[in-house]
Amino acid sequence: MLGSSDLLAALERLKAQGLTTNAQLSRLLGLPSSRIAEIFAGRRQVTIDEMKLMVEHFGLEGASPAPSAETLEPILDALLPLAPPGKLTDQSRRALAEALAYGLELLGAPSASPASPDALKVAARAAAVRFRETATAS
Repeated sequence: MLGSSDLLAALERLKAQGLTTNAQLSRLLGLPSSRIAEIFAGRRQVTIDEMKLMVEHFGLEGASPAPSAETLEPILDALLPLAPPGKLTDQSRRALAEALAYGLELLGAPSASPASPDALKVAARAAAVRFRETATAS
């Protein structure tokens, strides 16, 4: 997955080539143009959902190595008890998958060193919250 700075650099290149503008990004993300300018000026962070939308829209996928078992285990430990008993429905499987993906996104791109225990706990809790939201919204 691309990091935030990588994404902004790629978007700057697209802007330099005339392939996108702040106004186009504003429409894509549903944000005022002033917010887009703040992102590029470094005064506002790009949210994970905004980053995902831009990456998908502009085809900016970066190399994404498979997550390690050490990364997946705490997130799955937080999610599996929330799954309904018995056979999972398509809706439950989709909600679990989305929550797991969200937890992994929070950890960012894997680096040479594993994520800290605190980062794993935060990602696991956030994934559990995302699962509850997704499962109840459907």
